[in-house]
Amino acid sequence: MSKILTEHEAVAALTLWYDDTTWWPFTEGENCDITGPGHQPRAAFAAMVNAYDRHATGDDPLDVDEWVEADIAHGWAVLTETDSGDVQFVPALSTDEGAVPITKLWGAR
Repeated sequence: MSKILTEHEAVAALTLWYDDTTWWPFTEGENCDITGPGHQPRAAFAAMVNAYDRHATGDDPLDVDEWVEADIAHGWAVLTETDSGDVQFVPALSTDEGAVPITKLWGAR
C-alpha cells in the first residue's frame, strides 16, 4: 500500500543532497528525469540543472546542449511512498487529492 506524502514530506523528497554541503532543489530519478517542488521559475530551474550536470560530471561534461527555459515544464503530481520506501511521482491534476505543484524536466535526458 502506498502512502501519499504531505507537502512537507514532498519538499524533503524533492531535495537532492549531493554531499554534506551541496544540495539541489530537485531530484534525479533512475530514468534521469528531474523533478523539483513547487512551480519554480523555468529559466532559473534550467540554469540549476545545467550547474548540477557540470558539478556531477566534473571534467567529463555531458555531450548535450544546455537546458533552457523552454525545456522545463510545470505540472502537478501526487507523491507516494511505497512499502520499500521509494518515492513515486504520479502525474495528477491540481484538484486531485494530495497533488503538489512540481517543476520538471521529464523525458529529455
